[in-house]
Amino acid sequence: MLRFTPDREKLAVLLDIYARINSAWTDRTGLLTRIIESAAELTEGEASSLMLVNPENGKLYFEIALGPKGPSVKRFSLNIGEGIAGWVAEKNTALIVNDAAADPRFRRDIAEQIDYPATSILAVPMRLKDRCVGVIEILNKKGGRTFTEEDLEWLEVFSTQAAIAIQNAGTYQRVSDELARLRDRTTPAGGPWHDLVGESRPLKERLDIARRAAATDSSVLLLGESGTGKELFAEQIHLASPRREGPFIRVNCAALPEGLLESELFGHVRGAFTDASSDRRGVSSSPTAARFSSTRSRTSPRRCRPSCCASSRAAASSPWDPRSLARSTCVSSLRRTASSTPRSRPVASGPTCSTG
Repeated sequence: MLRFTPDREKLAVLLDIYARINSAWTDRTGLLTRIIESAAELTEGEASSLMLVNPENGKLYFEIALGPKGPSVKRFSLNIGEGIAGWVAEKNTALIVNDAAADPRFRRDIAEQIDYPATSILAVPMRLKDRCVGVIEILNKKGGRTFTEEDLEWLEVFSTQAAIAIQNAGTYQRVSDELARLRDRTTPAGGPWHDLVGESRPLKERLDIARRAAATDSSVLLLGESGTGKELFAEQIHLASPRREGPFIRVNCAALPEGLLESELFGHVRGAFTDASSDRRGVSSSPTAARFSSTRSRTSPRRCRPSCCASSRAAASSPWDPRSLARSTCVSSLRRTASSTPRSRPVASGPTCSTG
């Protein structure tokens, strides 16, 4: 809570700074740089640095250092309690030192090694749930002036928001890394497809059948219980076919509402029914469709099964018309239908659909 009447101009600067750091949290390095730039702008310091506590060894490391000797400072680290920044981290308390040379906590050796005299220092902790996670340090106020209690309070208000932004950036990075790791585990090197790996004779026989079917223009019906890999075999057929460069369209017929099934499969033209205000291309009528995969066609409503069967004929490189009268549309695609319901009779050659 500010103990002085806020300056309207400085408050506007602070709000602008908040907006800037909250828009950069997806880039951690960019966020840290923006935070320390903003801190120097808010307090009118000549040089500034941001140190974060490493929870593994308890040391303070310079993450970002700006100013004439910024790059030289980054090679140093501090123990908690060491130097002015270490004291601030240990006590979790902000500090103004307007005569650095006379303060016993000041690390003169670092100032001498980087050849940068520090006359006045302003340091505040960055807190998360009252725990210090880092320190913002500002050196030498511009114009030879000294830091004031007002500067200290402005920087403390800012540091709390900065700590939250850094936490958000860390969370975002961890989630992104985890997603990338999971994606690497589920996506083969060849693309967004699944590998079928096995040495058993039945698997090799079925893969051979899939490769032979892929070379033809015939529609394919795959039968098997749920979870046996019907869609995985459909992918293998697609990848081995001349249409492999085109899209592989998956449609779960059982998930489509009865009133929308035909429109989803075949599309419609303007005026075909109420609310049909424009033409719409169905998934089986796309001229770019390489393979059209419909699953669970036999578990769709009984009245809709002829539509699922008709989509097989529509996918066989023949002219057809979404309104059956107006005009013909030629499509070049193949259809694969999968069913988990056992069939009681052999599968005939060519497009097949069962309504029972």
